[in-house]
Order: sequence, then C-alpha cells, then structure tokens
Amino acid sequence: MESLSSEETAISGKKDIGFLDRYHALHALAQKDRSADWIIFLLQTLMVLIEVSPLVAKLLSPRGAYEKCFSLEELRIVDEYGNIDRQD
Repeated sequence: MESLSSEETAISGKKDIGFLDRYHALHALAQKDRSADWIIFLLQTLMVLIEVSPLVAKLLSPRGAYEKCFSLEELRIVDEYGNIDRQD
C-alpha cells in the first residue's frame, strides 16, 4: 500500500471532515488515478444543476397573478409620468 502524503495524513487524522476536505482529497486522488476525473466532472455538473434549477423553473413557469399585477402597476406609473411630461 502506498504511503500517505502529509496532506492526506492531516485529513485522515481529523474527526470532523467537511465537504471541502473531501473535495480536496478527491482532487488528490484524481492526480494519481485519472478515472476520478469523471467523478469530479459529475459532482461539478450536479452542483451547477442544483444551483441553476430555481432559475430554470422560474423561467419555464407561466406568469402568475403577481407578475400580471406588477405589469399593470408598472404601466400605470409609466403612463402617469408620461402624462406629466406632455403637460409641461
């Protein structure tokens, strides 16, 4: 079995290993074993999908009552200020 590097030894000695420690350990493994690159790619893709999913859901959902009300209010304000400009 290969000997552990100082970074791996420091991580393995911790009781509370967080996500970032695990991520760094995965990158250290990827330097030794190229097949771990696929795991890193899949994890990064999963994180991006999780972050982007609320935006995609909002863009794909139909307009609701709030958006319609906001549009009407916005038109009212624009019309009100437009009439003020025409009176001057």
